[in-house]
Amino acid sequence: MQAITPKQWIGAPQAKGDTVPLSSADALKAVLEYRGFAGEISEPAQLPHDRKPAAISTSSGGYKADVLHANSTRYPWALRTHSMSGASAEQALQQRYARMCAASHNGKQGDQRQTYMPMLLGLWDAVGVVHELNGYRHDVVAAMARYKDERALEFNAMEGIAYWFEHTGAADSATRGTHTLVLSDHNAAFADLGTVRYHRTDVTEQQDSVQQWVQAHRWRATSLSRASWDYRSRSLRPAGADATPLGDIGAEDVDTAGPYGWQDSMRGQRRAQQQFDAQQVAAQTIQGQGTWRQLAPGTRFGLSQHAVVAADAQFLCLQVRHQARNNLGAEVFDALEQALGAVAVAGAPLPPALAGLSGGYAPAQDEAAVEFYRNQFTAIPATATYRPQTEDGHGVRLHPKPTVVGTLSAIVVSDGDPVQSDRDHRIKVQFPFQRGADASSALAHPGGEDNAPGSASAWTWVRVMTPWAGDNWGGVVLPRKGQEVLVGFLEGDIDRPVVIGSVYNGRGQDDAAHNQVGGGGAGATGNAPAWFQGNAHGAVFTGFKSQALAQSQDGTGGYQQLRLDDTPGQGRAQLSTTQHASTLTLGHLKGGHDNLREGERGYGADLSTQAYGAVRAGQGLLLSSEPGNTQLAATGALSQLQQGSDLLKRLNDAARTQQAGLPSEPESLPTQDGLKTLQDHLQATHSGSAAGAIGGGAGEVPGWSAPVLLGSGQAGVMSLTPADQVWVSGTQTALLAGSALNWLSQGHLVLAVAGGLVLYTQGSKAAAGSPNQETGIALHAAQGTLSARAHKNTATLAAKTQVRIVSTTADVQLAAPTRHLLATAAGAYIKLDGDDIELGAPGTIAFKGGQQVLTAPQGASMSPVTPSASHKLCEYTARAADFAGAGTMGAA
Repeated sequence: MQAITPKQWIGAPQAKGDTVPLSSADALKAVLEYRGFAGEISEPAQLPHDRKPAAISTSSGGYKADVLHANSTRYPWALRTHSMSGASAEQALQQRYARMCAASHNGKQGDQRQTYMPMLLGLWDAVGVVHELNGYRHDVVAAMARYKDERALEFNAMEGIAYWFEHTGAADSATRGTHTLVLSDHNAAFADLGTVRYHRTDVTEQQDSVQQWVQAHRWRATSLSRASWDYRSRSLRPAGADATPLGDIGAEDVDTAGPYGWQDSMRGQRRAQQQFDAQQVAAQTIQGQGTWRQLAPGTRFGLSQHAVVAADAQFLCLQVRHQARNNLGAEVFDALEQALGAVAVAGAPLPPALAGLSGGYAPAQDEAAVEFYRNQFTAIPATATYRPQTEDGHGVRLHPKPTVVGTLSAIVVSDGDPVQSDRDHRIKVQFPFQRGADASSALAHPGGEDNAPGSASAWTWVRVMTPWAGDNWGGVVLPRKGQEVLVGFLEGDIDRPVVIGSVYNGRGQDDAAHNQVGGGGAGATGNAPAWFQGNAHGAVFTGFKSQALAQSQDGTGGYQQLRLDDTPGQGRAQLSTTQHASTLTLGHLKGGHDNLREGERGYGADLSTQAYGAVRAGQGLLLSSEPGNTQLAATGALSQLQQGSDLLKRLNDAARTQQAGLPSEPESLPTQDGLKTLQDHLQATHSGSAAGAIGGGAGEVPGWSAPVLLGSGQAGVMSLTPADQVWVSGTQTALLAGSALNWLSQGHLVLAVAGGLVLYTQGSKAAAGSPNQETGIALHAAQGTLSARAHKNTATLAAKTQVRIVSTTADVQLAAPTRHLLATAAGAYIKLDGDDIELGAPGTIAFKGGQQVLTAPQGASMSPVTPSASHKLCEYTARAADFAGAGTMGAA
C-alpha cells in the first residue's frame, strides 16, 4: 500500500507515487464528527451493520480506490447504517450531512451550517480498524456510552493511528479559519518544518531558535507477548514483538487482550507490534524549550548547531505547550485601569469540563512576565515509529473502553420459530432499551432506524451458557422465543455477550398453572413457574419440565418432566411424558399432574405406559423380591436352585435303583446337566479395578456369564392369564417342588413325549401337614375310561408284592385280539390262544369241582345280590377324575 501524503490529499489532481486524492474538502466535512466551536453535536455516531471488511490492497501492492474511499475516514462506518443499506458512498454522505446539520443547528440557515471542517488522511493501513467496528450494531442509547471521545481515541491508539489538528487562519471568513484533523499511522505523514538552530534567545535575534534540549533514555521491555482466546478457533492466537536489548538487561511484557481480541493471527501480530512501538516511544524522549513559533504537533524537523545531535538527525514533534503575553505598552494598561479599574486580578476558575486545559502552564497574574513568547515541547527521534500511547507508566489504560457492570435483561427473538439458533447453539436477543418497530418500550428510533425488530435480524449471535459443554456431549437447554434471559459480558466488555440464564416473569395464577400476564413487547411471553406454593401444598417440587415446541409460547401442550417431590416423609422422583402417559415413579406414589398432589397410589416403584413396553438386558436380568446388597444378588434363588438340583439327583438315583429308567438312558439326566450349567452361569463374578489414576471402583460382584432371566419371589411367584399360556424350552425343562407339585386342568391335560415317559414315586412318607398323605402312584378316572397303551411296544405292569386289577361294578377284560394271552406265576402259567387253553406247572395241576346236576332250562325268580368288596379310594384323585369325566380303578 502506498502512502497518502496529507498535503496532497485535498485539491491535487495527481500526487506523487501514483497516489490519487479520493475525496474533497466538502465531502470530508460531511463525515467529520468535530466542530471547532459551538460545542458538540447532539447526535451520536451511527453504528455499522455486520459486514465482512473488504481488502484494500491489490495483489500487485497497490490499492483499491473505491474501498479506500469507503473505509479510510475516522468514522466511515457510520455511512452503512440500516437505513442506508445499498446506498452509494456519495448518497450516504449527503444523507449523513443533512441529518447532522438538522440535529446540530435546529433549523438555522445560511453559513452557520458550514461548521464541519475537512479531515486529511495519511494512512498506510486504512482498513486496520474496519473489522473492529463492523461488529457493532447497537441502539443509540448504548452507543452514546461507548462512542464518545475516549472510545474513538482508544480505537485510534489500538490501530496505531495518531491524530493532530492543523490550523489555518482566515480573518475574512465566518469561522476565522479552518481546523483540519489529520489521521496517520506512519512517520512520513509528519510535515517537514526544516531545521531549527540550537541557539540562545535575545531580543536582537532575527530567527527563532531552541534554547534547551534534554534527551532522556528509559528502560523499556525488550519483548512483548500478547494472547487472546478465540472460542471459534479454540486457540490463543499468540502474537509478539521484540527489539534488541540495551545491554544485558531484557524485560518481557506479557498480557492477555481479552476474549477474541483480534480476528486472525496476522491482525494480532500487527496489534502487538503497534503496542510494542507505542511502548518504545518513551524509550527516547526529548524535552525542549525555545521560541520557535512554527513548531506544532505532527511535524518533523532537524536541529543544527548542537554539540551532540548529528546534523542529519530528524525528530518528530509530539506536543507543544505555548506561553505568550501581549506586547501592549504600560501606557495602555494605565489607561485601562483609569477607565475600568484594576485589571491585574486573578481570573475566574475554569468550569469542570475545561479544567484540564489549564495544565499549569499559564503564569500567575502577579508573576513578572519577561518574554512575549516561549514554548515547551516533547519530541522523539524520527527513527522511532510513533504510536499513540495506550497505557500510562503504571499499566493503566489511558483511554479505557466503557465496561458493563453486572448483567442485562433481554428477550429471545426469532423469525417465528420457537427455537432459532445456529449450529453452535447461539441465539438472538433484544434488549429492553433498544428502540424500533417491536421495542419493549414501544418507542421508535429517533433516527428512523429499526434497532428493535423483534426478529432474528436484531443484533448479533450470542452464546448460551450451559452446565456442561463438551465435544459431542454436554447439556442442551436453549432459551426459546419470548423468554426473558440474563446476559453477562466477558470481562465486562459489552461487545462480548453471553446468555447466562433464564428468569421467570409476569404474575402466575394463585392456585393454577399459567400466567396472569400473557405477554409483552418484543414478543415477550409471560413465563410463570410450573410448580409453585399453592394448590393445598407448599413449595416442595424441584426438577425440570420441557414443553412441546408448538406450544412454547402458551404452555398448553404436551411435556416431558423430571419432578422431585421433597415433601417430608413422602419423597418421590418422577420421570414422565404426556406421550402415551408414560411414567416412572419412585418412592411415595401420589396422583396428580402439574402442580397438584392428589391421593395415594402406593409405595415403591411404578412404571406404566399406555403404549408398548419392553425390558431388555443383554447379559442377564434378575426379577426378585428378596433384598440384596449388589445388583445381581440372589442368594435365596441360588440356594433354592441348589436344593432342587440335589432333589433331582436323589430321585434319579432312587429310580435307577428300582430299575425305573428308560433303556439306554445316561446315568446323569440331561436336566441335571442343564441345572449344573445354569448354576455355573449364575455363580460367575466380575471384578472391578481403578480406572487409571482415578481411585475407587475395585472389588468383585456377581456377574453372570450368560444372558439368563432369573425370577425369584420370597413369598411366592404367580403367573396368571385368562387366555393362553405357553412354556417352551429348547432343551430341558425341570419342575421341582420340595413338597408337592400339583397340575390341575378343568378341561384336558396332555403330556406328549417323543422319547420315553417314566412315572416314578419313591413312596416315602408324606410330610406332616400335606393335604395328600397317600404314597405311590394313583391314576383315577372319575368318569369315562382310563387308557394306558403301548402302541408299538410292550406294556409292562410290575410290582414287588401284588398287582390287583379290580372292577367294582362291571367286568375286567384282558384281551389280545391277534395274539395269545399268557399269565404266569411261580413257574405255572395259563395260556389262552384262540380256541385253546393251555395249562402248565412245574408240579401238580389239580382241577377241582363239586357235583353238578344238569337239568333242562326252567324258570325261577330271585332277588339280585350285588357283590361286595372292600377297596381304598383316593378322594382327591377321584374328584379330579370325576371332573375330567374318566372312570375309576382302585385296589381292593
